[in-house]
Amino acid sequence: MKRQLVSIASLSIFAGSTAMAQIDGNDPTLRLWLKTDGLTEPQVSVWEDSSSSGLRLEVPPLPPGDQQNDLENHTPRLINVQNAGLSFKAVRFRQANDPLNAPGHLADRLWQVNKLDDTDPTHITPDMDITMIVVYQNRAPNVTLGGHQAIFAKRGPSSCPYLFGLDGTKPAHELIQYAGSVVYGSGMNIPTQSEWGLVIFNITTDGTMTWKEYYASRGGWRSNTQTGIPRAGSAIGVPFTIGFHVQGAGGNAANPWGNGTYERFSGDIAEFALYNRSLTAEEQTAVETELLVKYFLQGGPPTVKTQPQSLQVNQFDAANFTVVADGTPPFSYQWRKGDVVIPGANGTSYSIPSADLADAGSYTVVVSTLLGSVTSDPAVLTVNTDKTAPAVQSALLDLATTGNPLNNVVVTFTELVDQASATDRSRYQIDQGVTVDSVAPVPQTSNPAFPNHVFAVVLSVSPVTATSQLTVTGVKDRANNASSANATILYPVTEGVPSTQNLVLWLAGDVGVEVTDDRVTRWVDQSGAENPHDATVVSGKPKMTSAPFPNALHPVVRFDGSSWMRVANQPDLNLQDLSIYLVASVDTTRPSRNWLGNWEGWVLGSADGNGASIKWSHWQVGNVYRPLESGPVLENNVPAYIVGTIDSTTQTKTLSVNGRVRGTQTGTGTIEYATSRGLGIGTLFDDAPTQLL
Repeated sequence: MKRQLVSIASLSIFAGSTAMAQIDGNDPTLRLWLKTDGLTEPQVSVWEDSSSSGLRLEVPPLPPGDQQNDLENHTPRLINVQNAGLSFKAVRFRQANDPLNAPGHLADRLWQVNKLDDTDPTHITPDMDITMIVVYQNRAPNVTLGGHQAIFAKRGPSSCPYLFGLDGTKPAHELIQYAGSVVYGSGMNIPTQSEWGLVIFNITTDGTMTWKEYYASRGGWRSNTQTGIPRAGSAIGVPFTIGFHVQGAGGNAANPWGNGTYERFSGDIAEFALYNRSLTAEEQTAVETELLVKYFLQGGPPTVKTQPQSLQVNQFDAANFTVVADGTPPFSYQWRKGDVVIPGANGTSYSIPSADLADAGSYTVVVSTLLGSVTSDPAVLTVNTDKTAPAVQSALLDLATTGNPLNNVVVTFTELVDQASATDRSRYQIDQGVTVDSVAPVPQTSNPAFPNHVFAVVLSVSPVTATSQLTVTGVKDRANNASSANATILYPVTEGVPSTQNLVLWLAGDVGVEVTDDRVTRWVDQSGAENPHDATVVSGKPKMTSAPFPNALHPVVRFDGSSWMRVANQPDLNLQDLSIYLVASVDTTRPSRNWLGNWEGWVLGSADGNGASIKWSHWQVGNVYRPLESGPVLENNVPAYIVGTIDSTTQTKTLSVNGRVRGTQTGTGTIEYATSRGLGIGTLFDDAPTQLL
C-alpha cells in the first residue's frame, strides 16, 4: 500500500476550512437539533433542543393500558460508546417485542411537549423541503420489532407529513407519510448487524426524495434518488416523537396507543438535525465532513481501512469491488485495472455488471485527500468460462392473447440467448403434429449490454389441442453454448364453473375488463348478483397484461403500487359470513400491501412484517383488531391460490394457500362495519390510497 503526502500549506488551508464546517444552531431553518454533548444524567427523561427553536422532548406518560407502572422501563439511557476508535455519548432507546403488560417490558420513547401550536418548528408543510440528518446505530435492524419501526416521527391519528423509519424485513430505511402509497423505501439495505451509520434524508416540494447513507461495512457512502413522491400535510398539535408515533393515541385497552405502541425503535442516537429546507451542496459536504470526523474517521492523511477483496465470478455475472477509507475527508477515488485508469470509476465501489473473460485481472484504487493519497492493495478478478448450455425454463400457451390463443407458445430460457439462433424456427420441434410457422423475439431491457440477446421468444404454431413436448436444439447463449433441451407444453382443461349460490362478487382477468388508453377503467362483476358490484378506477393506471401460471400465460390486471379501484354497491359486502377466493401473484419484497380492503371491517393483503406472509384481518365489535397471518408461504411474483373464510356460526376464521390451511382463528365475534368505508381493490378501503398493492 503506497502513501503520498502533500505540503503543510495544504494542511493549513484545509484545517482553516474545516473549522467553519459546523451545523449552525442559529440558522432559523434548523428546526430541531439534538446533541448528546450536554447530557449528563444516566436516564434521559428530557432532551433539550440545541437549535434556536427551543423545543423540549420528554418521556411521555405510560399508555392507558400499561399496568406495570414502570416509567423507568420507558426512559432512554445515556451511554458512552466507541466507534472506529472514537469515543462519544449516545442516547439508547431500549425495546422488547413483548406484550404491553409483560413484567420488565421495555419501550423507551420521547415526545415533544412544547410549541404544539401554529409556532411548532417541526410542523413542516408540503411547500417546504425537509432534510433530516442522523448519526445512529440500529440495534434491531431485522423484523423482530416489526416491519415498520418508527425512529423519528410526526405522525398522528389523521396526519403524517413525515416518519423516518426502518423496514425491518429488508432492512432498509423508509419514509412514511399519509399521501400516495404511504410507504416509500430508500432502495438501499442497511447492514443486518448493528452498525453506526450517518443517514441524510431529503425530500423537496416537487417530490424528489434522496437518501444518502454512510456505513463502513457497505463501502462508505451510497445514495438513491426517487422522483414523483407526493407530499403530505400535517395537523397542528401532533408531537414530534422518537421511538414510536401517536397514531391512534388513546385507543382501546387492547391497543392503547394505536400502532405507535408496536412500531418501535431499538437503537442508539448520537446526533439529529431537522431542517425545513434543502442544504446546498457545499453546506451538505461541510456537515458530512464534520460528522464523519466526529463519529467515524481518524483525522490525518488517507489510509485504506477496508481493502478491496479478490473475486471469482462466472462469466457474465456481476463483479463488485469496494473500499473503505479513513482519514480527514473529503475523499476522491480513482480505480485502475493494472496500471490503466478506468474512466468514470471514481466512487467507493467499482462494478462490472456482466464480467467477461477480458475483465479478468488486477484492480486497485487510489484514495486522495488534501493531505495526500494512498493506493489500495490489488484485488484479483478471476472469471470462470461459461460452459453451461441454455435450458428452457417454461413453454406456455399464451391464453392472454386475443384471436387464437392455442396458436402461440411463449418459450422462456434460463439465460440470455442469441436472438438470431433463437428466432430460427428450425431449432424447434413439437410432437402431436404441431408445426412451428414463425418465431418472434420478446425484447428485453434488463441487460442493455446485450441488445441482440433475449430471454424469451413467441412461437406461432398450428393449434395445440393436447399436452405436447417441445424440443429445442442449437439455440446459443452468450458464450456460444448450444441448447439441447426439452419442455412440456400443457393443454389447460376447464372443469366446471363456480357455483352462483350466494355469489356476490366475481372479477376475472379474462372477461369483463374494460381498457381505455392502455388503462383499465372498469372491471365488470360476473357474479350475476341482483346489485352489480363493478370495480372502477379511482386513481392510477392498472394495466391489462399477462402472467405465467403453471399451465399457461393468463390475462391479469396489474397494480403498480399507485393504483386502486372502488367496488360499487358496497353495503352488500358488509357480510358476517364470507368466503374469498383469490388467485394472484405479489411482490413479496413489499410488506404491508392491501389487496382487498373493506375497512374497518376486513382486509386481505401482505402481512405488515413480512411480504411473503398473508394477513387476513377483521375489526371485531368492541374495537378489537383480529389479525390472522399465514407465515411466509408466498414466493416472489409466483401465482398462489388464496382462500379466506369467516363463519359467524362457528365463530371461526381460516386462511388457506394452495389448498393447505395456514391459519385458524376462533372466537371471531361479530365484524364491526359501523365505520366501514367501502370495498377497495389494491387499497385498505375505497375512499383513500393506503398501503397500495
